Amino acid sequence: MWAVASRSWEHIDHSVTALYESCSLRQLNQQGRELFSHGAAAAVKQPGHEVLVARLQLALGTFCFYLGLTEESLELFRKSEPRLRQAKLRHEQGLNLMWTGHTMSNTGFSGRLSEGKALLEQGFDIFEENGDAYYQARCLGNLGNNLLRQGDYEQASQIMQESLVLFDTLGIEWGQAAALITLGKLGLRLDKRPGDSRRLLEKGLTLARRLDRPSFVSVALEGLAFEAEEEGDLRTAVDFIHEALDYSRASGLRGPIPDQLNMLGQFTYKLGQTDRAIDYFQRSLELIRQFGYRALLGGVLTNLGMLERDKGKYGPAGRYFNEALAIGYELEQVGEVLRTLSEVARMERKRAVPSQFLPELLAFLNAHPLSLPAIRDGMLAIADALDLDLSPKMLAEAPIRPLSDIVDMVRNEMLA
Repeated sequence: MWAVASRSWEHIDHSVTALYESCSLRQLNQQGRELFSHGAAAAVKQPGHEVLVARLQLALGTFCFYLGLTEESLELFRKSEPRLRQAKLRHEQGLNLMWTGHTMSNTGFSGRLSEGKALLEQGFDIFEENGDAYYQARCLGNLGNNLLRQGDYEQASQIMQESLVLFDTLGIEWGQAAALITLGKLGLRLDKRPGDSRRLLEKGLTLARRLDRPSFVSVALEGLAFEAEEEGDLRTAVDFIHEALDYSRASGLRGPIPDQLNMLGQFTYKLGQTDRAIDYFQRSLELIRQFGYRALLGGVLTNLGMLERDKGKYGPAGRYFNEALAIGYELEQVGEVLRTLSEVARMERKRAVPSQFLPELLAFLNAHPLSLPAIRDGMLAIADALDLDLSPKMLAEAPIRPLSDIVDMVRNEMLA
């Protein structure tokens, strides 16, 4: 701090890494933001310190990310990139690519999951070229999360296994915790045995608590909630989410709170507590709009549409589903889009009308490379209830329409 205050550029340059590690490892994100913001503002006014400015901006962007300041993060990464490229700082270029891709992947703010994935792959290539196993492991972990958000659960699981192996080899416990938790979440989506997922989540949670990693603890508790739901224990699921919500608030984590309120809405609705569920969904929606977390918006809108549909209010339900599909497709959230379509299919069943899109959607799922067994099986059950003749042979031979065409048809012909 003395170096920044005194504008001793040599001391700042030599201290950036130490200062960053001191703040980041102790999760002093607000203090780190203030410190590095002061340093960057001072350094940018001095000639000949372009590299220092770039490094300070890169570090500042990571603190802003952890504070949920998405736009500010992306802008700082954008500003530092040309300076790093001109100085030919390959390691820092890799860091910039990794953090930019990670930010895009986690917020969905710009709907650029594909671009985020490409940036993470470029960052990985740089770290592989430099023989930096630690940052290779980090890039793989971020890639796994990106693929999870895109709905490619099988590929995400393979990538996360690679990340875990590298973190195990390096003895990096926080990386092991992150990989274990993500693999536990993926196990639930891939219909692996619930006990296997629970063991991964509990192992990751134990590590996260010991290492005092609040965001990891929060995510692990969410995963255990969904595992409890899979086993039919909704009250335990609610308890886990309440614990995660309390932990997020106590730790100053605002990012997970909207999603956790949404989860509480889902579980309480399944327990028959409709009014409470609506309250949770509305509170989640308010925070999502306030914070600009568009990546969470489609899920909450789908849940609100589901509530309206089940009350027989098909007009409001259709409007919620329509908006959810528009946002989910824009943000490349394939899994979320398919979940919304499955709820639209349930609305068709409830209204006892012939399905206009379910056969085409099932043909798409049958041929799609993504592994989404739960959604596919749910839609097959709906098709069976509607007496649709969808034999495996018929699905295998059916023409495959792009998902974009199916979404457009549902939005413009059914939900308009």
